[in-house]
Amino acid sequence: MKKLISILLALCLLTCVAACSPSTPDEPDVTEPTADVTEPPVAVSDKLTIYSSESDEVLNLVVPAFEEATDIKVDIISAKTGELMKRVESEGANPQADLLLGSNSATLSGLKEYFSDYTSANDAAMSEGFTNDSGCFTPYKADGSVIIVNKSLLADLGIEVKGYADLLQPELKGKIAMADSATSSSAREHLLNILVDYADGDNESDEGWDYVKALLENAEGKILESSGAIYKGVADGEYAVGLSYENPCLTLVRDGADVEVIYMEEGTVFAAATVQILNNCKNLDNAKKFVDFITSEEIQSRLGMEACVRPLRANVAVADYMTPLEDIVQRTVNRDWAAENKDYLAETFTDMVTDLG
Repeated sequence: MKKLISILLALCLLTCVAACSPSTPDEPDVTEPTADVTEPPVAVSDKLTIYSSESDEVLNLVVPAFEEATDIKVDIISAKTGELMKRVESEGANPQADLLLGSNSATLSGLKEYFSDYTSANDAAMSEGFTNDSGCFTPYKADGSVIIVNKSLLADLGIEVKGYADLLQPELKGKIAMADSATSSSAREHLLNILVDYADGDNESDEGWDYVKALLENAEGKILESSGAIYKGVADGEYAVGLSYENPCLTLVRDGADVEVIYMEEGTVFAAATVQILNNCKNLDNAKKFVDFITSEEIQSRLGMEACVRPLRANVAVADYMTPLEDIVQRTVNRDWAAENKDYLAETFTDMVTDLG
């Protein structure tokens, strides 16, 4: 019996010792160290492709300077604005270019979904009314409606021309060159300019259309086939005055022609040319660099000094034959209204010409 009790006491003792012994902690998971993984560097592009309806004069000034400053190779694909618009639309989310250069926001407004928002670092330095308020359209130059006059012929006639009203002087009857606003973009700009000048804050007025009729009568209903024939005809002495646009007229002044450029005292409308970055373009950073470059002080000054082009950056140098923008009475056209009423404007003008016989 004593032996049995001793055995039971021994078992109890062993059980107590086991319960009081510290447990062995679980071994931690050991992960073998791995070598650092380095992501491959993102390739920096040195290319930029531009769809352009811009003039060779501007391209030859801007593109080589950009390439030299950035070491980016630029490929230019030039075509008329309408052709480029069709191309942008057909390529959709897979554009074959990075930028669209030229034309204006009113013409391109229907393609806004294909453009990427970007505000240039120079936006705050642009002239009032020519900043990027849309997000995607960056103005970089402008062209305005002007009257070009042959100085010798006006002196012979003994008259002055300072604006639209002066074109109704009887001495100018049959000596006015103008184009068809139904087919010529520069003539259409003049029609819009006239209407807004005489509309007292509206888009058009009876007074404006009355003026157009009187102007056609003083021009004896002569409508030239091209805008080029206007400034060339005035420079050659075929006409005393002409309704034209700034760039080619300033070129004539620069080259010593016997002409003068008149900014209408009633007010001049300037239409801004814009540059747009295409959505999903392959060279986005380079496209942004180009937008900043073309609006930079250096390039804006060179446009005004060397290319007979109206720069839009405030307070940049312009050639002595170019009137500073701040010294010109300016008017603004409602471009949405103009686009919506394009056919109406063309038909009304055509009817007036037809009525003159």
